[in-house]
Amino acid sequence: IKYDGLVANITSPVIVEYLPVFSPWVKKGAWGIFSGVNTTNSLMVKDAFIQNNWEIIQEINEGDWCGFYLIKK
Repeated sequence: IKYDGLVANITSPVIVEYLPVFSPWVKKGAWGIFSGVNTTNSLMVKDAFIQNNWEIIQEINEGDWCGFYLIKK
């Protein structure tokens, strides 16, 4: 089964470590919402999204935290 979307509110290191595991679970064109990313680690997380075939549609920042709306390529 491949899913239409994925939501994760977990810390940056966990996103980076497990994104290669989560990514195959979703269909091409699926949406993703990821939050719990500290702005200090946002570049590392963005690189992981790109390496795992996610397109960043929107980044939302609030204080020291950010979240992302993505589409799976």
